[in-house]
Amino acid sequence: MNRIIISAGLGFFGLVVSSAQTGIIEGPFVPESGQYTTVPGGTFEVGDSLAGWGDHNNVGSLTTVTSPAQRGDQVGRLSGWSNGNYAVHKSLDNTLTAGQSYVLSGFFRGDDLGGSVAVDIGNFGGQAWYGVANFSHATTQDTVGKWYFGYVTFTADNPTMRVRLVRNGPTATFASTYFDDIAVTPAADFVAPTPVPEPATLLGLGAALWGLRIRRAGQRRG
Repeated sequence: MNRIIISAGLGFFGLVVSSAQTGIIEGPFVPESGQYTTVPGGTFEVGDSLAGWGDHNNVGSLTTVTSPAQRGDQVGRLSGWSNGNYAVHKSLDNTLTAGQSYVLSGFFRGDDLGGSVAVDIGNFGGQAWYGVANFSHATTQDTVGKWYFGYVTFTADNPTMRVRLVRNGPTATFASTYFDDIAVTPAADFVAPTPVPEPATLLGLGAALWGLRIRRAGQRRG
């Protein structure tokens, strides 16, 4: 199921991403901001089947849960019995155009210390499956329990590629790692979601707008 979310509200803070860029944005995010196209099974909502997601060596499992909420009513939860690395993956069959630039993106959150959370994509072929593009973020005291949005541009080298959701160790066994709105979007169409401005930013913007209004009023009187 594809879901395109159009940038809305506080759009002047929006992040339009050009090609050959990678980034991690800390939430919370302005509701319904951003523009991207989710992969089938990537919204984790009712009606968007998880069929096709698989794991390696029966270590990782992917389910849907209602909390912690991010977009919509449900998010995906990745967990595993190992304290090392584990992942689930899904094939995007004949959905890409070889040679075209895309943005791999998604929301993610780690609720247990250690290791990192990652999303990557690649072509089939041994250990090089996921070497095309990736983004990752360490799960530390400063990042645990927070939602982030990651994105990375890549050039498709095959119409069929495989996207993977990863928890890198070491971390606790059965660590909770969450994902939402996993997307692969043509680069020209992608807009990152807007983080909610901090109060100080809003106050500064308000003061700047008020000063501009006073200056314009003075110019009209002159």
